[in-house]
Amino acid sequence: MAQMTKYIQRVASGPKQRFRDPETDTDLDLSYISDNIIIMGYPTPANNYQAVFRNNQDQVRKLLEWVTVRRRRELHDNSQ
Repeated sequence: MAQMTKYIQRVASGPKQRFRDPETDTDLDLSYISDNIIIMGYPTPANNYQAVFRNNQDQVRKLLEWVTVRRRRELHDNSQ
């Protein structure tokens, strides 16, 4: 089922590239505008049928938490 979901997501995303990050195990339809700005459609719960063709909110949360931790680490390292 997971492979079918990923296939449907790729088709729904159209010709644009999806954001895939093996470190956080995320596969999302989003774009980085700059290092600090990410744009994406509104995420949906995993148990909702729309999660097949929209960003899963659990994956979005995981990515944003990872980005936040990474930014804090960079700020801390630069302040020393």
